[in-house]
Amino acid sequence: MRVLIVDDEASIRKTTALAVETMGHEAVAAPSGARARAALAEGPFDACFLDVKLGAEDGLAVLEQLLAATPGLAVVMFTAYANIATAVEAMRRGAFDSSRSPSRPTKSALSSPRWPKRVHSSSVCGPSNRSSPTRRRPPI
Repeated sequence: MRVLIVDDEASIRKTTALAVETMGHEAVAAPSGARARAALAEGPFDACFLDVKLGAEDGLAVLEQLLAATPGLAVVMFTAYANIATAVEAMRRGAFDSSRSPSRPTKSALSSPRWPKRVHSSSVCGPSNRSSPTRRRPPI
């Protein structure tokens, strides 16, 4: 599975990438929304971990841009500044999940039975395989 990690803090990008790679997946890190969009243009990704606060950029706006470029991409938002309103807004805008810690969503999301079936089965979402958006959350 290819996973895009978007965070303006180098240490967070590095530790999240390490967690993803330790689980046997490929990690690509981007320090900004612009670099994340460029990475998506270069090849497909199965999932994305996206910080809510990207320096001067609004992670929620970047979320919408990434989903517009790659419909159906499973995005987990994370931040140290999480609150319920931000989490609800992220989900409303199309995020698969939201968490307060970058290390916690990495490990839990990639192994969660709630994770979209297309990611578990290694089917790829991206510019080369655009299909209609799929359900981000399975019914409870």
